[in-house]
Amino acid sequence: MPIKTKTTAVTTGKATSMKNKQARVRVSRLKFQHGIHDRVLNHLNSGQPILLPMPSPLPYIVVARDRETVNGVKGRPAETSLCKLIGSFDQIEDFVALDEKGRDAAKRHLTDERMTVLVPIAAWMVEDSASQLSRDVAASHSDKFKQPSDTIRSDRLKMDLVRRPSAEFGNPYALFHHPVATRNKPEFCSKENHLYASSGNVSGQPFGQTFDTICQQFERYGTPDKNYHLLALDADHLRMEGMFHESTSMVRVTERGNVKTTREGIHHHHMKTKCWRMKQDDIEVWEQCLAKPTVTKPAAKPTVLDEVGEDDGIWC
Repeated sequence: MPIKTKTTAVTTGKATSMKNKQARVRVSRLKFQHGIHDRVLNHLNSGQPILLPMPSPLPYIVVARDRETVNGVKGRPAETSLCKLIGSFDQIEDFVALDEKGRDAAKRHLTDERMTVLVPIAAWMVEDSASQLSRDVAASHSDKFKQPSDTIRSDRLKMDLVRRPSAEFGNPYALFHHPVATRNKPEFCSKENHLYASSGNVSGQPFGQTFDTICQQFERYGTPDKNYHLLALDADHLRMEGMFHESTSMVRVTERGNVKTTREGIHHHHMKTKCWRMKQDDIEVWEQCLAKPTVTKPAAKPTVLDEVGEDDGIWC
């Protein structure tokens, strides 16, 4: 009997030790407001993820510089395909395989409707694990793939492909989203500074409807592949209280501009009310939260030529 008791104690000790060593997500909370630019950017550039808010009724999203970090903090397989964020349509305009109608459709659904959009990418432009395959397919079926100049061809696009190129289906497709908070901020999101994103929930868990619920989900139920430090940006004060939040709708835009829904999301649920459309004043508030800090110069002291009355007080 004593031996049995001793064995149980040792086993329990090992279990406790293994639990303590288990990877976890450490969450730091930060209010989403002007003045946080440097801290958020430094956190991203250090290789750690952030929880980025989007306006109601869109969800919070997990964002990082690489695919592995986003999938890892969510507890998903590292090779899971992701959405790539863009700061403006100009970021991908040189690489999309779209005619004029297709470009207009893609730009409208990305920047105005703020949907997540599948867009065809010129096979020559792709830089990924199957880039050579992309070029081989394109070269052997030149009638299906536009051949760029050598200058453009040398400028590869790092891309997470949702659909690979093929002779049957044509150019590969990639997934994009254009969030308000990082719009026209190249230090966050550009051709050189990549941002990958996914919905702000632990894999297998429902969407949290409040900031606190989402943070607690990562802290309590997270199953990451290693330790992560998630910087969570709290924007509940800018979002509509009581409104149901969900993932964006997803559409696919073809080379000729045909649009097909591939996932019905919050846009379809609010199609009648158009409540996802933001007023310009609201857009500016969201954009300012991650804007670069403004440098204010101290007021210059009056010179001897300035007229100062007796009641003007002390110069400061």
